[in-house]
Amino acid sequence: MGRERPYTKILVVAAGLLLMTLVTACISTPGGASDDFFGTTLTANAAATPFTLHDQFGNQTSLSDFRGKVVLLTFLYTKCPDVCPITTNQLRETYDSLGETVNDIAIVAVSVDPERDSIAAAMDYSERWKMTDRWSYLVGTEEELAPTWKAYYLDPASLRPSADSESPSAQDSTLQANPSKAGIDALVQESYLIIHSAPIYLIDRDGIMRVVVTHPFDTADLVHDVKALSSKG
Repeated sequence: MGRERPYTKILVVAAGLLLMTLVTACISTPGGASDDFFGTTLTANAAATPFTLHDQFGNQTSLSDFRGKVVLLTFLYTKCPDVCPITTNQLRETYDSLGETVNDIAIVAVSVDPERDSIAAAMDYSERWKMTDRWSYLVGTEEELAPTWKAYYLDPASLRPSADSESPSAQDSTLQANPSKAGIDALVQESYLIIHSAPIYLIDRDGIMRVVVTHPFDTADLVHDVKALSSKG
């Protein structure tokens, strides 16, 4: 019998985290939408919790640096094989579709993998996705990141294969270890997964959380919501 693939566990746990996020975070409009937004409207008028981390350039960056802009805030990690590349691609498409509105927005991605997401890794990921000058990919230590995860209802958990489990060469190619590393410890280190939800919070110019967008969603709907929020001044 084949071993249960880790993706199944990820989907189940991520779905549970996402449900907890939506229930705990705020009171939302029935049906998950409003007349103005395709995403879930946040009616609590809660201020986005501030944080200060370091971006892909090594610059100290605070959420308050983007006051006056509409912020798209999400949570990713550079070794992610599934939802993070999808989210990154949709954010890139959103950026490209905003026209002049792009000058009024800021895209911020916060790492959920402090062990591997260094400043250099954040830069490499940004370059590969052609997002280097289009967003701020923020990294830090676990002690620095954990309060931000908690504030935005994230609960990242690592899923690490055991030494006698299926080798990375038998897994999906996106999880294969760096061939320059030797030993099972290096392979396990390279291939572990982070289980996490991937909401995109839309924060208005005054720093108020207004909308949360969750997968699956259409890029066109996200573009609509960003433009609608931007137009509100």
